[in-house]
Amino acid sequence: MKYIGAFLIITAFLFLILYYIKGEHFHFKQLRTYISYFFVVALFVLNYEVSNLGLRFLFNIIIYILAVRILFKTNIKESIVLGIFSSVIVMISEFIYTLCASGLVGKDLFPENTPLYVFINNFFIGLGMVILCLLLPVKKVYSWLIKSVDKIEDSKVLIFALAILLIINLTCVVTYLSYIRALDFIVLPIFSTVLNFIIMATFFVYLKVKNNYIRVYEKYSVSLQNIRNFETLLEENRIKNHENQNQLRIVRGMSKNKKVISYIDNLLGEKSDSDEQLMAMVGKIPDGGLRGLIYEKIMIMKKENIPMEVIVDKKINHSRVAKIDDSVLVDICKILGVFLDNAIEAVLNLEERYILIELYEEDSLLTITITNNYEGYIDMDEIFSPGVTTKGKNHGYGLSLVKEILKGNNKIIHECELIENNFVQKIKIKV
Repeated sequence: MKYIGAFLIITAFLFLILYYIKGEHFHFKQLRTYISYFFVVALFVLNYEVSNLGLRFLFNIIIYILAVRILFKTNIKESIVLGIFSSVIVMISEFIYTLCASGLVGKDLFPENTPLYVFINNFFIGLGMVILCLLLPVKKVYSWLIKSVDKIEDSKVLIFALAILLIINLTCVVTYLSYIRALDFIVLPIFSTVLNFIIMATFFVYLKVKNNYIRVYEKYSVSLQNIRNFETLLEENRIKNHENQNQLRIVRGMSKNKKVISYIDNLLGEKSDSDEQLMAMVGKIPDGGLRGLIYEKIMIMKKENIPMEVIVDKKINHSRVAKIDDSVLVDICKILGVFLDNAIEAVLNLEERYILIELYEEDSLLTITITNNYEGYIDMDEIFSPGVTTKGKNHGYGLSLVKEILKGNNKIIHECELIENNFVQKIKIKV
């Protein structure tokens, strides 16, 4: 109990940074705030008096998590994230203070385990926590962490992070007590802090990669019913366009105004050429999902003025395609969505560009080929690795998603090759 003053001051600083990171005002008039404060102080005292040096690190983190849970009534994910995040801030402050104090005052400061020294240490560590929060973009980092974790359904990854922290801290203590105790008291906190930084950095990188996977998965998640409804609308639109053209021809025949006749001729010519050519290409694609998806991507190509062509072999048996299982068709649509988006992005900034979409049967398999020209270098050995891309930050996860889909679906075969300056992606479906 002789160190209770030190725990009172460090808990006060902890509450300050928690409220700051959360962006909430300190509730001075709420009884719950003071009950929470003294409860956390009691936990710190109990931890210091009962636990050994190794477990004390881990229990401190658990106390931070409980403090968040009690103060803000957050869910378990947010409590763990903010608890661990605040512990990192504490570690950084303690690390800096340890280095500064040992350099200015000397190592004799630390073995003096008196209440005054502990109070002074905790005061300056707490002050360092506040300064770090003011100087660093902690709110933005915390916001990014919460958004990343919210998309991850499995909380086991957070429990895993706590387990790793325990292992690291125990390793620090065992190493210190067994091998380097004779060196310096400051070695242990420095060693522990560095190792904790490494594991937390690894954890943050994992969250970023996982978040990118989820973002790509959500982007290419498709509803067959929605696509089929879209195909129905396309067909209705085609019929209406045809009727409108007939109406315009009737008006043209009834009019004697040369300007009106000329305007209708131009309108019919431009509209007919564009619409009929597009609908002729799309109309040959088997319906049920493929037609709607490919049409959507064709409209993007048209908007970006990308020359493209769709070639559908007349020998394709539409009735056989209609028998493809819905789960397989969903996977096909996801894969084609990735391939077509990649093709569009690959040619977008090229002077000479084109995209070719082919559907045909090969060895009794429905085969869909996406071809686009490209510039630069493509590493065929690394193209399906997560994060590998030539498109910049937060790209490179589409093809890794395709790889995962192909692992779980033995009815889809994938091939890709480079032919001169053309990149060819091909999928074969067992119908």
